[in-house]
Amino acid sequence: MAHPDDKRMMVRTPRGSTIEALAGGQYRVCTPEGSCQTVTGLHRANDLMYWKESQRAQAHPDG
Repeated sequence: MAHPDDKRMMVRTPRGSTIEALAGGQYRVCTPEGSCQTVTGLHRANDLMYWKESQRAQAHPDG
C-alpha cells in the first residue's frame, strides 16, 4: 500500500484522495485505500482524482 510523501503533497481531499508531485511533470493520484496511479500533467491528475472519487461515491452511496 503506497503512502504519499507529505513534502511533495499537492492535494488532499476531504474524502482522503491525494495528488503528489513527482519529477518530470508526473503526478501520483492515490485513493484513501492506497490504490495509486501515476499520470503526466496536473490537469490529468486532477481529472483522474475526481473520476476516482465519483466512482467510489457511486459504489458506496452511504459513505
